[in-house]
Amino acid sequence: MKSEKEYIIVRLATEVDARGIIAQYTYNKKTGLVTGIGWSAPDMPVVSCSYNILRQPTEIKDAGGRRIYAYDQHGSLNYERSFYGDDTFAVNEKWDRRAAICCNRSPCPIR
Repeated sequence: MKSEKEYIIVRLATEVDARGIIAQYTYNKKTGLVTGIGWSAPDMPVVSCSYNILRQPTEIKDAGGRRIYAYDQHGSLNYERSFYGDDTFAVNEKWDRRAAICCNRSPCPIR
């Protein structure tokens, strides 16, 4: 099986590789930068990633759950929020400027 590619205004929109994995790309209309990538295949769950203008991931969704990332004005990771399963359990972690975790997880896994 050959790879297939579809372009929209010289930007790759959809790509199917030889294994049948489909990659779909979304772009910022003003800058032309990639804002999202989604992968799917018949035998695998859908995986998607969203990016900010600095090409940093802002959200990742996969079979394990969903992760949201927020950054400060300098582009440093400010916090990560993870949701597992049916969004009933969330892990919130916040980092300081040294990239050290500076607050506890909520809910705290250790009591």
